[in-house]
Amino acid sequence: RFCNRRLLLFDLGYYDFAIFHALDKAGGYFLTRAKSNLSATLLEVFETGSGAHCNLVGMKVKHALKRSKRKVIEGVVELSSGKGKKKRTVRCRFVAVRNAEGKYHTYLTNLPLSTYPGEEVGQLYRMRWQVEKMYSHLKSDGHLEEQPSAKEHLVKLRIYAVLLAYGLVGRLCERMRRKHPSGRYPVSRGMRTLAMLGQGLLEEISLPWRSKKRRSSLDYFEQMTRDPNDFRERPEDPLIRCSDLRYAA
Repeated sequence: RFCNRRLLLFDLGYYDFAIFHALDKAGGYFLTRAKSNLSATLLEVFETGSGAHCNLVGMKVKHALKRSKRKVIEGVVELSSGKGKKKRTVRCRFVAVRNAEGKYHTYLTNLPLSTYPGEEVGQLYRMRWQVEKMYSHLKSDGHLEEQPSAKEHLVKLRIYAVLLAYGLVGRLCERMRRKHPSGRYPVSRGMRTLAMLGQGLLEEISLPWRSKKRRSSLDYFEQMTRDPNDFRERPEDPLIRCSDLRYAA
């Protein structure tokens, strides 16, 4: 049930045809990079996009990539895992997108063509790295690797608190970027600023937007969050002296 109508993005470390089959059967979606030694055959080829067309049906994927000059190759392949009664097969889309250097990035997915054309599949897969970066920031800025309790409900409460703080600070930083397009407002600095200002800032944020009482902490938040040197923090930066959220969360 968890996988129904959900999309899972895989890197090659979790590349497993049996998992893809189970997801497809459960009504979920998968998207993964295809391995360079993929030996599948193109059972069908979608004539979409621009570029030179040639008949690729019935051709091995690795041969099709060498023969075609198209910007995007899309077709149907069949993946198999196991043997005998344990054999599982799943038909899915094979997508190859040519980059600026003329090399193909290849993907396997069961997302419908009508919803995600080939070029968008590549863009969607790149979001996996953004998700990994977000989790990395949540762990480091929120110190989630240091749990003060082993009780499940307290651990979950702390994780949700950090997620809420991260979302709130992200919105504030985005507002400041619009206000000062030339400035850099990293969310990681905003999280540390939140740890310093704490309750006072949260109380002012909850006040009506036009209230004069909410200006001092927000102005200080803006001043503290802006990156003073774009790439590195100065030694006198006050955030260096207060760089964790273990108590703020």
